Amino acid sequence: MMVDGTYRQARELHFNDSLMPLQAAVAGNGERGAPVLANFNVTPRACDDCDEVAANLAALRWHKKREHGYNHKVIAVEALAERDDVYCLQVEEHHNFALAAGVFVHNCGMIAVRTGLVLDDLAGRPLARLREGIEKAVPLSAGQYNETVSDGGTRERIAELEGRDGADSAEAIAPNWRLQLGTLGSGNHFIEVSLDEADRVWLFLHSGSRGVGNKLATRHIKVAQQWCERAWIPLSDPDLAYLVEGTPEFWAYLRDLRWAQHFALLNREEMMARVTACLAEFMGRDVAAAETIQCHHNYTEQMSEDMRRSWKSPPKGRAGHVWLSRKGAIDASPGKPGLIPGSMGTRSYVVTGKGNKLSLNSSPHGAGREYSRSAARKTFSRAQLDAAMEGIEWRHTDAFLDEIPGAYKDIDQIMADAADLVEIRHTLRQIVNVKGE
Repeated sequence: MMVDGTYRQARELHFNDSLMPLQAAVAGNGERGAPVLANFNVTPRACDDCDEVAANLAALRWHKKREHGYNHKVIAVEALAERDDVYCLQVEEHHNFALAAGVFVHNCGMIAVRTGLVLDDLAGRPLARLREGIEKAVPLSAGQYNETVSDGGTRERIAELEGRDGADSAEAIAPNWRLQLGTLGSGNHFIEVSLDEADRVWLFLHSGSRGVGNKLATRHIKVAQQWCERAWIPLSDPDLAYLVEGTPEFWAYLRDLRWAQHFALLNREEMMARVTACLAEFMGRDVAAAETIQCHHNYTEQMSEDMRRSWKSPPKGRAGHVWLSRKGAIDASPGKPGLIPGSMGTRSYVVTGKGNKLSLNSSPHGAGREYSRSAARKTFSRAQLDAAMEGIEWRHTDAFLDEIPGAYKDIDQIMADAADLVEIRHTLRQIVNVKGE
């Protein structure tokens, strides 16, 4: 029960508990605390942004609001019909991250390879055999991993990850991460064989940091929640816990985030190597890569000084870094190659960034959902899915009904809206689609 009268213990009181121990413990607290409180209220405080000294804490708060724009206000409120994952929220003025919904910037992205093949090279060949070969080479669906590591290229990628900062965290929380390298996952992750406007053959896939990224997420969410609790920071929801730049917890998070981002990149490289090998076996000859594009779209990076200067007036005095989180967005810096996929059955785009500073050199990463997964299953039929996928080789199953193109926004409208952000280099149409359930 109560021994020292602390708030943490007081809030654990239950109905009908005696308050006598509490009363005894806090007796005299007012007399003991008065001088401390009085001194606290009149002690001068230095601003950590510009070093100006304020007369007291209240004056410091007013100074920060007036001189540095510190304030908390609601910009907009939007009612949502459902809950979904939020990857990484940032309050840039205070240089912190809010890590929400147990997701740790899943580091999703795309890779595309333009091969030396054209449509005529595939004429008369059964594309179902190519799809089935890819499905055997790449483990699909959530929780499906490799059984062994046998390829030399796979070992090289694993060795690269083992040598990076953050590998110890991955090892501690997901010792099987090596077997996750080269696996696709489920949902909107995909592998496709496509043709561009010149009927050249492209290989295209979308995936992220898999189970190891999710487990690292859960760990850092808990760390952030514990940090806020220790700092007596009230949260309207535990999932809004955040980490402040400069703390060991913040840099541990960034270290593991960067490791997971690199895992996601090499995961896509590994899968693409296997898909290319499947295509080579299907063709009976080597398939060379004429062009390769890698593209993150759920990730965080430090904003460049050039971007920061053009985006806002530089703050006075000392300031932390500005961390740019692209969630559902790609880097569209000037001349930067990028990939913007549609949904299964629709077009995808190879683009080049235009460097629009108002968009923070960013553009959409694809067509977002118009219907939730549950709503899509109630709204659309298997016959509609079959019609939408006509002319494309895919695994016919009801499991993909929530991925029907009608469940997503119109990718062509998305691209029209992004005309100021990216230039379209190639428009791709699918001929083979591979997904996990």
